[in-house]
Amino acid sequence: MARRNDHSPEQLRALTLTTVTAFLEQQPAADLSLRQAAKLVGYSAGTLINLFGSYSYLLLALNGHTMDEMSGDLSAAMDQASTAKDKLRAMAEQYLAFAQQHPHRWRLVFEHRLAEGETLPDWQQQRIDRLLALVEECMLPLYPDASTTEIQLKIRTVWASVHGIVHLTLEDKLFAKPAISGKALIDDLLTRYLPA
Repeated sequence: MARRNDHSPEQLRALTLTTVTAFLEQQPAADLSLRQAAKLVGYSAGTLINLFGSYSYLLLALNGHTMDEMSGDLSAAMDQASTAKDKLRAMAEQYLAFAQQHPHRWRLVFEHRLAEGETLPDWQQQRIDRLLALVEECMLPLYPDASTTEIQLKIRTVWASVHGIVHLTLEDKLFAKPAISGKALIDDLLTRYLPA
């Protein structure tokens, strides 16, 4: 593919993320390659490598874009609730809804592994921390006397449990007869795990 200079680096980055996001709304990441992404964007694979650093970092940038969208959705859901428990429940249910609405993008966030020798950039760690901070915001009022270690354990227990429910719901691996919804499992988890 011939070199193009139609876009600034910032514009090309935005175009690439928008284009690949649209692809992942229809197809899984396993169906995407660097060459295909370049073709979809209309630039060479080398141009995308120069822009992102590697195909792996391109996917990581896409995950960052997805996490920003997810964080916004979770925050908006929390804002609709009044109590800490209701905020946590709203956030967990929105997490499930996001995964169901954008399954390929949601899976990529958790399935993507950096290539050997690549390190997680600070900007991505900040996104992870921001998501966990939303859970912490809901849980701190529920456990006012908990130590930092205890609250961190509780935050990750809830997050891991909700994530597992979402994953199994998305993969249709709950194997319950009669069927149980992910929302019902989330409600049961939070009702039983959180203090009265």
